[in-house]
Amino acid sequence: MNSINELIELRDKLSIQINGFGSVEEEIVELENKISTTSKVLVGQAKGIEVKRKEHIAPLQGAITKFLHQLAMPNAELKIDLITLEELSTTGLNTVDFLFKTNLGGDFSPIKKSASGGELSRLMLAILVILAKTKSLPTLIFDEIDTGVSGEVAAKMATVF
Repeated sequence: MNSINELIELRDKLSIQINGFGSVEEEIVELENKISTTSKVLVGQAKGIEVKRKEHIAPLQGAITKFLHQLAMPNAELKIDLITLEELSTTGLNTVDFLFKTNLGGDFSPIKKSASGGELSRLMLAILVILAKTKSLPTLIFDEIDTGVSGEVAAKMATVF
């Protein structure tokens, strides 16, 4: 230090820092309480989301399956599984798994493993149309939604909705 005033300023700064260390434990307790409170709120909200998911799964499955039948997939079926998680995550207290089968008597498997390009196009169209109806969207514009389907199926895709 070059002067007594600079030395006094340094002493004051160090004193403030030292006093601040004493309140760290209080801050930790305060933050832990805040985390606990926030966690309880989030778990409550996640339980509410879970209830809504359970409420809407069966109607959504049925509506999508019905659209798929209209799109030349008479044996296709979508199954939505709600998987319970052990702890809170970015998806709440559960995650949603979409399973798909296209053949009568077939097994459900993840969409990415079981759907061809054309089947995926029809499934995507069905999901988007149903979601658009719930959001009251009067117009939907699709680019290449008919990828991988025959001309006959493409015509059905254009008229069924």
